[in-house]
Amino acid sequence: IISAIILLLAVPTFFLLSTGIYPWIILGGFLIQFMSILDGVDGEIARMKFLGSDWGGFLDANLDKYVDTAAVAGMALGYLKVTGNYWVIPLSLFLIFGLGLDGYMPNKFQVMTGKRLNFHILKFVNIKRDARLLVLSLGAVFNLVLLSFLILLVFYHFKVVIRLISARRIHDQLRTDSEPKKLTLI
Repeated sequence: IISAIILLLAVPTFFLLSTGIYPWIILGGFLIQFMSILDGVDGEIARMKFLGSDWGGFLDANLDKYVDTAAVAGMALGYLKVTGNYWVIPLSLFLIFGLGLDGYMPNKFQVMTGKRLNFHILKFVNIKRDARLLVLSLGAVFNLVLLSFLILLVFYHFKVVIRLISARRIHDQLRTDSEPKKLTLI
């Protein structure tokens, strides 16, 4: 139920942000943060009541992508309306693409290889969804849309590169382990 409420809140958040006009974008920024808090509460309530399920986790993760897209698209449209700066379009599109790859890459790799895509390099700087939404929220509230997009864009595409390197390393190790061993005669 909370996941559905969050999804419904994404609609007015998009429209508030897309105005590009204060105080509406400030309210939109606060709604981004409110949705982030609700998203955390949703999972905690499910675990506390022992109602957590694989289906619930799957549904929540996919609904999150709609919320993220609504926030980024609303901010981009509002910024474009006010400034006329068309650079916000490719930045927002590549940001949405990077956010999508963030969930897609590890899952696809696990389906293909049966192995988890671990990337120990980013273990201590892995930005979770709540931090991502905080960056977007602050970008809206303080009218730093391009800066918030650039921060997230650089981070998520850096993460994609690190995951590609890790995937190649794991793939090569799996291939080496599956090759027949050669006998050497002494």
